[in-house]
Amino acid sequence: MRKRESASSSLAYSRKRLSWRGAFRHNEAMGRPYGRIKRQSRRTPRAPNDKSFKVKLQRKDGEPLSMSEMREVLHELAERLLPLDESCRVKRATLYLTAVDQNGSEIVLDERGEWIISPYSSAADELGV
Repeated sequence: MRKRESASSSLAYSRKRLSWRGAFRHNEAMGRPYGRIKRQSRRTPRAPNDKSFKVKLQRKDGEPLSMSEMREVLHELAERLLPLDESCRVKRATLYLTAVDQNGSEIVLDERGEWIISPYSSAADELGV
């Protein structure tokens, strides 16, 4: 024989069921998935004391750069950095390229996804001659 529940415990159980159903209906009406709602990740803003410098390589009209224009723009960047040659060094630089074909569809330049390019050092530099 089952033990009979007290009136207060059955009332608490019915409140629990009502709140669960209410929450389910609310989530359903709001178009949310059932269960725990995922928080959207927010992009963290750049720190005000961040000392990095952004360089954008693009045409004025927003069209994609041809490879010859890309070389010219990189050469212009090197010329602008030339006066800073003695006063500072670059800790690291990352260049992201989004290449497109003639139709404007994105293409993959290399399957590995990245190139690591280091400055040229001759054998004389390595030997200290």
